[in-house]
Amino acid sequence: GPGANDNASGVAIVLEIARAAAAAVKANKIPQPEWDLRFASWGGEIASTREYVASMDKDKAKLQAVFNFDQSGFGSSKEALYVEPDDMPVNATIVGLVRAVMKDHLSAQGFPEHAASIKSQGGTDSYVFQNTRPPGATLYPSVTIYTSAWDRERPVAMTEGFPPINWYPGEQPGMITVDGDAYYHSVGDTPANTTDTEPSNMGWCARV
Repeated sequence: GPGANDNASGVAIVLEIARAAAAAVKANKIPQPEWDLRFASWGGEIASTREYVASMDKDKAKLQAVFNFDQSGFGSSKEALYVEPDDMPVNATIVGLVRAVMKDHLSAQGFPEHAASIKSQGGTDSYVFQNTRPPGATLYPSVTIYTSAWDRERPVAMTEGFPPINWYPGEQPGMITVDGDAYYHSVGDTPANTTDTEPSNMGWCARV
């Protein structure tokens, strides 16, 4: 489909974070980062990511963390922000950081009212950084931040120790409902149907 939510929304967020970070450094509002900040928009999603990881492994680059944005501009039924996966030990620090930011800014202007971290769902290129590789290979901390997944709501079992944040009442205990996008992978994924109807979603993701 046209891909407004999947995944022009992710591209827009990456561009905005790059713009804001560069402006903040230039204005001396934040210090020059000690590590390179790299901003990428993949042409072939999984295939392009694999090529990047292969070249990175060859150069033995030291990757600190990946923030991936996919389907981050719309949800059909809920107003919530999600981060995954929270069930991989290599992600413990980065997931904890994202959850803390979500909690600290809950319901503040420009931030979501409901948030959750969930276990591995697959289907996005952030998992390429944690793919099963030969013994001794590095698994890089890598998370996806989004507002919908797939084409419809899906209940997901909560990861122990990671309860949702200010979640919806009446949900099945121990489960988190992940919002879907009714226009997923269809000609209906236009701005008029998706991202323009919920412009706050991309802002949530970029700010977190």
